[in-house]
Amino acid sequence: MKKLEEAEKLYRRGEYQKAYDLASPEKTTTREEFGEACRIRAWALYYLAIKGDDKNKLSNARDAVVYAEDVIAFSEDNRQRLSAYNVLPLALWVLGNESGAWEASDEALEEFPDEISTWNTRGILSRWAKDYEQGVLIGHTVGKTSALKGDFLTAGHGYQNEGDALRALGRLSEACVAYRRALKQYCQHELSTGNSATPHIASVEKKLAEKRK
Repeated sequence: MKKLEEAEKLYRRGEYQKAYDLASPEKTTTREEFGEACRIRAWALYYLAIKGDDKNKLSNARDAVVYAEDVIAFSEDNRQRLSAYNVLPLALWVLGNESGAWEASDEALEEFPDEISTWNTRGILSRWAKDYEQGVLIGHTVGKTSALKGDFLTAGHGYQNEGDALRALGRLSEACVAYRRALKQYCQHELSTGNSATPHIASVEKKLAEKRK
């Protein structure tokens, strides 16, 4: 389990390839460990698909789908299942399977109707589908609701997604407000948990810097 904990730390720091390499399902001995290894690999591969070498984009997304589906099929841990359901729609969309992405999001909302993070994923899909107004609404709701619950990481994601949708609408000043809110939430997450939000902070700071140019 120590290797999986280290893999999670690598993932949170944005070291996705290292996290993938360390989180080996073949070396686990329990159902819980297997689910956690697959969960980490699914998210690491998703980020490698959207941030890594473009020639590996589809293969990484395809493997992310496989690992996420393994978690959903075999894990009985709600935290692992929720996490897998949040990455599955995103990886499916990257593969070009938009209908499958919406279907997976529907399944997530059905199994976890009270989990705000499933709506965060829904907001991303809305933005990718160019329904920017819906993306703004969902992103802001996710940010505000999560912050009130003390889930500062999800709050940061919500506000960042709100900012992305606002930027797509050309509402740049409002986007900057949302990005600054996201940055505050990510920093609060690090302070309150001791866990890294480095890649998310870097993403927001880059967007704010682009606006100042």
